[in-house]
Amino acid sequence: SGSVTIVDDAANIGNKYLQLTHKEARNTTTLKVFEDLPKMTEAEFAFRLYTGGQTSTSRMGYTGIKLMSGDTELVALYFGELRAAGDTSSIWYSNAGFDAKVESSAKVTYGGWYDISVEIDFKNDTLDVYVGNTKIASGLAIDPVVQNVDTFAFMTFDPNGGTKVTPTVGIDDVTISYIEKTAEDDVVTIYSLAAIENISVT
Repeated sequence: SGSVTIVDDAANIGNKYLQLTHKEARNTTTLKVFEDLPKMTEAEFAFRLYTGGQTSTSRMGYTGIKLMSGDTELVALYFGELRAAGDTSSIWYSNAGFDAKVESSAKVTYGGWYDISVEIDFKNDTLDVYVGNTKIASGLAIDPVVQNVDTFAFMTFDPNGGTKVTPTVGIDDVTISYIEKTAEDDVVTIYSLAAIENISVT
């Protein structure tokens, strides 16, 4: 069992953050949806990530954060086992599901906080991912039908048959900055007269 709760930040008195803790399952997703966001031409989704630890029975589990538009995945970030103080893990990223994940040069440590930002270009259907000031992924493709980012999810995943993944992961200081898509951006080019109704040709 497990829960998502608002907890006190022991290292920063007075601060609180959203934490997923002790989600003991092989594969879980916990969503937060920001309702009524408009279509966008570009956006930045930024947050602080707390990697408070993770254990799994197979020692091959992953915990992550996924950004989505509705049900469509834009990008997911994963880290692996962090069993005790001093442990480190790579960050992996993917825009096409867990099996397509790519290991980045960035590392996280047990009990660490990290500034994450995802810059999304909806006009060109790409995104970039930063950890701190370091770009770890550039020009990742997104589905051309996607027109905003409005959802994030906590995830746990064990691809190797473990029965239990137990993470302590948190998120804080979430911001979504964007340029709203205007009516002019929605101009449709018609390539065939057959697509136009009620037209007479003389």
